[in-house]
Amino acid sequence: MTNEDAKSASKAAVEGESGEASQQASSLRSVGRKLLTIGASAMAVLLLTSPLFVIGRDVLSSVFADSSVVDDNECNGSTYIMAKRTRPASQPVAATKPSDKIAAGGVGVQTTCPTQPAGPKPLPAVKVLGNRFVTEDGRIITFRGLDTSDPDKLLRDGQWNRRYFEIARGWGSNIVRFPVHPDAWRRQGKENYIKLLDQGVQWAAELGMYVIIDWHSIGNLRSEIFTDPMYDTTKKETFEFWLTMARHYKGNTTVAFFEVFNEPVLVDGGCCWGVCSWSQWKEIVEEIIVIIRGNGSKAIPLVAGFNWAYDLTHVATDPINAEGIGYVSHPYPGKRKPPWIADWEKDWGFVADKYPVFLTEMGFCDAAEGEHSMFGDDETYGDAMTGYCDKKGISYTVWTLDPDWSGMVIKDWDFTPTRGGRYFRSAMQKANGTGGIELK
Repeated sequence: MTNEDAKSASKAAVEGESGEASQQASSLRSVGRKLLTIGASAMAVLLLTSPLFVIGRDVLSSVFADSSVVDDNECNGSTYIMAKRTRPASQPVAATKPSDKIAAGGVGVQTTCPTQPAGPKPLPAVKVLGNRFVTEDGRIITFRGLDTSDPDKLLRDGQWNRRYFEIARGWGSNIVRFPVHPDAWRRQGKENYIKLLDQGVQWAAELGMYVIIDWHSIGNLRSEIFTDPMYDTTKKETFEFWLTMARHYKGNTTVAFFEVFNEPVLVDGGCCWGVCSWSQWKEIVEEIIVIIRGNGSKAIPLVAGFNWAYDLTHVATDPINAEGIGYVSHPYPGKRKPPWIADWEKDWGFVADKYPVFLTEMGFCDAAEGEHSMFGDDETYGDAMTGYCDKKGISYTVWTLDPDWSGMVIKDWDFTPTRGGRYFRSAMQKANGTGGIELK
């Protein structure tokens, strides 16, 4: 045997021994893993069947059993425990992979958002394009609808129900406006009032109607002086209201509009409710819009002019510094003398040539049906108003679907229309049909 042969034989022997040792070590590791698996399984069985685990499981299950919604944070597959917090039923949360659910013990811990019961089909989102409102596919939409009375009042009257909304749709409405009075907001409390709004939004969506939420105060928000205690609020409360609405209805396309303040009574030079210049009013409104959009809402802010939300002349030279908004006027018959149209064009109608305009309150009724000095006139006003709005593409909601509030379009809770109610019901049905609803 040569020296090279001896070296080769020695090397082979060493490699053989090394290979055997490696195989033995691998076998030992495999056995060890099996023993650990068996041990872990045994421990899991003991844990899951122990009295303490069963008690803990039952407690957690009872806490979370009735929870069908999750925390406000967006679900992204990370583990969370279902919590009792509300999300509007019209905003279902989609589940992700079923395989992500943790089945151990059924304690309500999972890694996916739970699937909620299906609500009505979402309405197409509305946005601003030039001087018009359009749906997400670019279709122009002009709104014709009704103002409800405060949901709190309707609840107390026993009228906050689906039938009320069916009447509105049967009259030809494609939108309804909810006037939220600050005192009613406080009386109900935030959680209860949001439940009322959620019900209304749900009924509106089921019937194919959009919603305006209106912070229904009348006065000078800068000075915090108001025309009646029911309208009393503060800038802080107003800002917080819109923060709440923006977060709560984020992504809900039925709630298409936020009317940031119902009627500023302001006039240039001040009045008995104090002083607020247009630039000061702009500053307040622009901050509200920042709050709304900063909290994720895509609802369109609606901004009223001065003189009880009638006068938009300041917009010609100093518009609100925000894109994608609409302007509001409340041109009741008593604001100007017939034939109106020339004054309307000068006072607020010109704005519609550049921006969307929404008349969120208007209408008429005669003295026998509860005329207020601002509401009186007849079908002459109706013809002038509807013709002007049709010509300029201006949207409107008629005040109000309640027999107790001046400007009413119904005489009673049988929904018998007033003279003005008959007029605008006919006009809206001509524009939007009845939604298949038969009215008695």
